[in-house]
Amino acid sequence: MMKKTLHKNARKNIDNTKHGGKIVGIVAEAMPRDMNLNTVPLNKKIQKKIGVVPGDIIEVRFNEKRLVATVIDGYKKDENTSYIRLDKSSRKDLGIILGEQVDVFKPKINEAKVVLFEPSRKTPRTIPVPIDWQAYFRQKLNNKGVVEGGRISVRIFGLEMDFDVVRILPDEIGRITENTNFDFASEKQVS
Repeated sequence: MMKKTLHKNARKNIDNTKHGGKIVGIVAEAMPRDMNLNTVPLNKKIQKKIGVVPGDIIEVRFNEKRLVATVIDGYKKDENTSYIRLDKSSRKDLGIILGEQVDVFKPKINEAKVVLFEPSRKTPRTIPVPIDWQAYFRQKLNNKGVVEGGRISVRIFGLEMDFDVVRILPDEIGRITENTNFDFASEKQVS
């Protein structure tokens, strides 16, 4: 019964847009290939309504919580729905469950000059990273969006490490580029 209701609401909300290129989307489970990639597949109708193309960064909001992700092309089966497919980690960050409604829009985003972060609770206290870890992080996260209070994941020596974003300069939201500098905000340091 939940699936039918979810599907019915997802079809109805595709045309329930707000001013300024926002849409109300229905949270659905991410497909296995999209897990932990910080991407959100959007169908062509949603992309057009909010003015994005694959590779652009979108913001997803639920109450006061928000996350940013990179747009990828949606699935054919989702073409006439307003599904916003989020993985378990993203849903947990937003404090939402499947079937809830979220606002989705294209934020104003500038280059992140500095990203101040700290290892999340599930990341080991001592983190083995390459000698030039700044360049390594820039390479792994290039063109990704970040938001203060959000989380970034970096694969280091085959292990997925999560970092909480404490501060971004100059704005609360930014895009990581080859010029972005990273720094640690706590005593949890790299080794």
